[in-house]
Amino acid sequence: MTQSSGPRKHGTLYVEVRLNEGCSIRSETIRANVEKWLVSHHRDIKVGATQEFSYSLASPSETAQAIERIHVSGHSLSKSFPDQTLYLVSESYLDIALYSLLSDTEHDSQPEEDKDEGDKSPSHRFTDLPLPYRSFDGLWESLVFKDPIGELILRSIVRATKDRQHSGMNWSTRPWQNTVLLHGPPGSGKTTLAQALAQRLSIRLSNIFPTSRLLEVKSRALLSRYFGESSKEVGELFESISCMAENDEQLVIVLIDEVESIAGCRTKASKANEVGDAIRSTNEVLRGLDRFRERTNVVFCCTTNLLADVDSAFVDRCYIETPVNIPAADCIFEILRADLNNLIQCGKLGCEKLGYDGRHIEMPPIIHCNDLSSTLQSTQTFDLFSKTPIYIPDLTWASIHWPKGATTVVSELHKIATLGKGLSGRKLRALVTQTLYMYTVEEPCDLQAFLIALESVIRAKVGIPLREAEAEDSSTAASEQATDNDEHNTETMAFLSKLEADNHMDVSDD
Repeated sequence: MTQSSGPRKHGTLYVEVRLNEGCSIRSETIRANVEKWLVSHHRDIKVGATQEFSYSLASPSETAQAIERIHVSGHSLSKSFPDQTLYLVSESYLDIALYSLLSDTEHDSQPEEDKDEGDKSPSHRFTDLPLPYRSFDGLWESLVFKDPIGELILRSIVRATKDRQHSGMNWSTRPWQNTVLLHGPPGSGKTTLAQALAQRLSIRLSNIFPTSRLLEVKSRALLSRYFGESSKEVGELFESISCMAENDEQLVIVLIDEVESIAGCRTKASKANEVGDAIRSTNEVLRGLDRFRERTNVVFCCTTNLLADVDSAFVDRCYIETPVNIPAADCIFEILRADLNNLIQCGKLGCEKLGYDGRHIEMPPIIHCNDLSSTLQSTQTFDLFSKTPIYIPDLTWASIHWPKGATTVVSELHKIATLGKGLSGRKLRALVTQTLYMYTVEEPCDLQAFLIALESVIRAKVGIPLREAEAEDSSTAASEQATDNDEHNTETMAFLSKLEADNHMDVSDD
């Protein structure tokens, strides 16, 4: 972390610098040039801003060639998320993290066809991935929760890690915050959050741990039909983790999905007269966790759909225990908005207008699809086949800039989001994909027609039929859209009408 003389500093600004492949410049040189550039070209800056380190502004040009992008990912004083505060660069410490995205080509794993039930290599117990992992890029930005649970967990682990590294605090009586338990219904985003958290930690802590690994434990593979083998497998798993953790400069993050498989409730197992191997497996997990109480470079992140089936002693050892719930209506809106904006960016959707009742509305700013907040960049008007598409703004922007009560893309999408309450984020994204491939034929498909189809699909899924007045309005809108398109669109809208009719009949029969 850079600490220079000058104005009094207030908190730390976290800056992430993604490097191009094959960068050979010394890290210290890049950090120094990035800090110099940020201070000289930015008086203040907002969390979430992505900067282009251009040749015209950067000196020397070798540094600019090495950098893919600069992203301001957070501030230690943030009190709300997303954080809209403008922070003075000169009054913040700059924590500049350098990283490159990695793939698993370097991971020497045993081919599946060479493995058998007697395989005792570590690869049959977990998948070993390098971090930051290329396939996880963008996961963090895609997460939408009512509360900023990801940001709070990230802050907690980062602060605890740095304190253990640098402070003179007595840790002999303080629990190390390296065990996280995420629990909630299926599809609520627990595993995605865990993977995204691992990615963020590997970048945020890269100045302490130059390398990071994610071990995704195959819980089911640890279970054996042979007496005594399951607990032995769990013990060998923790032995493998211990060997990797011997490198103090490497961060090891262990993800255990469905942790109840290997850390089940011993009381329930005893009452059900289950075999003692399940109890021994849980005991082995508890002993394994205790081995890593003093290990600053190991973090365990576990998930479960069945919290009541997890042993209470295991839960007690998870110092960060967080429920992950099914998204509420506003969260569903943001999930759908992000998905639709991605489809717009890919050219699958397009639109000529965002207002549907004839009232004049201000065109929204162009936004980055990987950022759920609207970034004011331009207010130009574009048509359906424009090279620069129109994106869907967020609720806050629309409520400020558009007439109250207007029928717009935002009001229609929010109505659909309200219908989808109770559906998981995973299911919602699946329904968007289903709507795209089943019920549209044109590319780009008109956004208004897509919303009509999406509403029908979600209504069918949750069992809410259209009321007659709504059905008439939808039918009118569908007819107008079909008039403008070819016979394929006409067939699509007819199919949707049939879908509504069938769904109405199903509900009536119930």
